[in-house]
Amino acid sequence: SPFLRKQVKERIDACLKRSGWGPFPRPKATQQMLILREGRSETVAVPGGAVHLGSTPAERDVARALCEARLGRSAARRCSTLRFPFENQQRRVRVHAFRLQRTEVSRRAYQACVQAKACRQVPARFRAPGKGSLPMVGVTWAEARSYCRWRGGDLPTERQWVAAARGDTMPPRLWPWGRHAVRGCARILAPKVASIGPVGGQPCDASAFGVLGLAG
Repeated sequence: SPFLRKQVKERIDACLKRSGWGPFPRPKATQQMLILREGRSETVAVPGGAVHLGSTPAERDVARALCEARLGRSAARRCSTLRFPFENQQRRVRVHAFRLQRTEVSRRAYQACVQAKACRQVPARFRAPGKGSLPMVGVTWAEARSYCRWRGGDLPTERQWVAAARGDTMPPRLWPWGRHAVRGCARILAPKVASIGPVGGQPCDASAFGVLGLAG
């Protein structure tokens, strides 16, 4: 209901204020255009160095509030802080330099691996005509790794994924694009938007290194 949505929004804004994340500014068109003009290479280089894993209590409060805004009535049970057990202790670790694919793997790209007989075929619902630009979903960890190895790489580790999304800025980034939640840059921030969209379809969801789609 509108009343419930208003209450959830007020709670999220309060959590953001306490954590120092700030309100939900709208993305500027010039910022999005700048991101679209950034390098066209298929992979991006992520430098080695220190990276922060885990979240502070205030950051977990915001994550839970966003979860409740997304799931509605089922939120009380499904968005408990127990859903974030590995985020309880923020720690600083190191990672070696690596390269990461700029975007998620599209269904069309995964089918190329299937046709090369290097990947297992997926159910028909993930091969619907006209949906080739959507990200590949519904695969197991082993199937995802088979695709990566076919491409000459591997799945990123937790440290690598966080390094690509957060970088080594101080204070640590809370979103790939910065410390402020921005409506339109992540589907989790827009409850009425479809859960998935075309690969690279939200250009403002870009990390400091130009990796897209890390916020979901």
